[in-house]
Amino acid sequence: MVLFDDTIPTSANKEDHVSMSMGAALETQRALELARYVLAVEVLCACQAIEEAAGLAVK
Repeated sequence: MVLFDDTIPTSANKEDHVSMSMGAALETQRALELARYVLAVEVLCACQAIEEAAGLAVK
């Protein structure tokens, strides 16, 4: 018994692998956009940590 199937059978139980590729591409694009924001925040936090550490060392 199959609980999950990532393809949708079309006529005569032939699978059309291309029909969902545009949706997958759009989801991937959105995930990459969100990952860019996450990385930007990580870099910002790292820069602030370096500035704080440098300020503590000077004092």
